[in-house]
Amino acid sequence: MKTKIIGICLVALFSTGAFSVQAASDKKASDYKCYLETTRGYQIGFYHWKENKKNILMAKLVGTQTYSKDKPTPYIKEVVECVKMNDDFASADAQALDKMTAR
Repeated sequence: MKTKIIGICLVALFSTGAFSVQAASDKKASDYKCYLETTRGYQIGFYHWKENKKNILMAKLVGTQTYSKDKPTPYIKEVVECVKMNDDFASADAQALDKMTAR
């Protein structure tokens, strides 16, 4: 009887520990840069997202306005590619634009 109780307690302890490690990694946020097609051409956008919500937030960008000092403010037509801030884009056009974009 005591061994069953101890076994149940150990299982509960380890499963809770594993869950807390998973929950901590889900809360980690990273900086991303995205190559965007807008109503005014292509541009690079910068974002700070939780890693587990990246794909959802990328999809939600389409149809939203992006920053521009000129009026009217351009809308995002397509998110071509998003990578972590220190990574390189796959597209040569995106890489060239990224080199010209101020941080």
